[in-house]
Amino acid sequence: FNHDSMDSLKSAIKTSIQKKMKENETLGTAEKVYEQIAEKSKFSISPSIVIEQSQSELTKKVNELIMQGKTVDQYLADEKIDKDGFIEKVKAESVENIKKYLIVEKLCKDNKIEITEEMVKDFIKEIKDTEVVNQDKIEDFYKKNKEAKESLKERLKFIKAADFILGQVKVSGVEKKKPGEK
Repeated sequence: FNHDSMDSLKSAIKTSIQKKMKENETLGTAEKVYEQIAEKSKFSISPSIVIEQSQSELTKKVNELIMQGKTVDQYLADEKIDKDGFIEKVKAESVENIKKYLIVEKLCKDNKIEITEEMVKDFIKEIKDTEVVNQDKIEDFYKKNKEAKESLKERLKFIKAADFILGQVKVSGVEKKKPGEK
């Protein structure tokens, strides 16, 4: 436990929640922009990539259910779908995720948005600073777990791309202004 007082703990929790809320809001808004771009774009996605992504998404979804203490059958009953419907739902989500990934990759390439090792280190430090427990283990975790570090790098890329695109979009016909601008 890395906080010397309740006030310090409260502050860390509050900061962590605020940061996550802002991040989720930014990503959620960007998601809507990506959906509009995807609707107006043509994609040629290999069926093998869709199958591979769908298998990965299916495994992830089943693991989430297990962590929630649910069975697949309980989930199917709750969602009022059968196994084929479940597979189709995951496949559709996979196609959308692939499109979103391709849009973000193109956006980053065209606008020279790169994620440097320094940015990843700073992001890990932010996570560490807002973590309530196990702060001392955060950096070590990402040093030892290359997959987790790559996942974090991808998340950071999506955040940076979202920040960029939201700085470019027009809201209700008016250019979006940065905080503090008139």
